[in-house]
Amino acid sequence: MQDKIVIKSIDIYVIICYDKKQLRGRWKMKYIKIEELAYVSQKGKSITKDDKGDFYAVAYANIEDGKIDFSKTLKCNLPNAYMDLKMYDIAKDDIILPPITRKNLIIKQLKEIEKQSNMIYSSRAVCIRTNPDIYNAKFLYHLLSTEKYRNKLLNEVYNNGSYPDTYQISTVRLKKFKVPNIPIEEQKKILEKENKITMQIDKLQKELFALYDKI
Repeated sequence: MQDKIVIKSIDIYVIICYDKKQLRGRWKMKYIKIEELAYVSQKGKSITKDDKGDFYAVAYANIEDGKIDFSKTLKCNLPNAYMDLKMYDIAKDDIILPPITRKNLIIKQLKEIEKQSNMIYSSRAVCIRTNPDIYNAKFLYHLLSTEKYRNKLLNEVYNNGSYPDTYQISTVRLKKFKVPNIPIEEQKKILEKENKITMQIDKLQKELFALYDKI
């Protein structure tokens, strides 16, 4: 519930900040393609499971609470490990999308990463890695996680899948997908505002729970 509230607060604040500037005639919303602010992977490597393998093949489903759950991650061997580790590498703050989803699209971000080099993205993960000089990874993650942008992704980036009620990603469309071209310093200010809102929400929730405990 709390994550939902925080994400909505960012969405509202973006609208308030930039609509005000538009109304005053000082600023007009501009957009930028994902491929202009980030590296977008093709689907990761297709692998054959090997429990005795030396490498982990990380899928979208293996990322929980911002980190990799290695207990559920398949192991494999990589005949051309040097090239595969470069091509399908994993980095902190990566934004992960599912290759196939239902209508309840959930965006994930890798907030913690193990200090080990024996892992790659499998074909069951699509990665967005922002250029930190252009776009803040946390800001993009929260923006894409808003209801508005999740619906836009489903409509503009995903195609109907092979099975009923499923949708399959197009990385070509993902690269062309547009988001607001907001200056990096403004992104940081919005994230600071989000943090303050989150703290206020936490405080109010604690007060509310304490009130009900007295009843």
